[in-house]
Amino acid sequence: MTSLPDGRRRTSEHEAVVELELPGGRSFDAVGRLVAAGIADRAGLAVDRIDDLQLALDAVRRDPGTRGTTRILLASDDEELRAEIGPIVRTRNHASLEGVLSTLVQGVETRTTGGDTWIVLRVPLDPPPGGIA
Repeated sequence: MTSLPDGRRRTSEHEAVVELELPGGRSFDAVGRLVAAGIADRAGLAVDRIDDLQLALDAVRRDPGTRGTTRILLASDDEELRAEIGPIVRTRNHASLEGVLSTLVQGVETRTTGGDTWIVLRVPLDPPPGGIA
């Protein structure tokens, strides 16, 4: 069992974790979308759900509460793909951001760890073709 960057332990040997650090500004947004799409595709998400994940990442990156360098931790296991984006600063429109995100992904939460605030997006994995839903 190995530790993840935030100190949690992997729950499965099938869990894949990729951490990406993007400088502030929009010039590296495409890199974040590309990496997220690759991880989501490898996890087995359908194309429309990959698009929604990319839109959610863009929404967080463009929010006024996201300033400077952003870290994106993408982790998938047997049940879900999780994207953790931060650190962010809560602004007055944070509830609005969460509302937009909840239309794109199945789970949205905000957590604080070590003084840093993160947005956590959760997308359940699609069942394999012919599998039981």
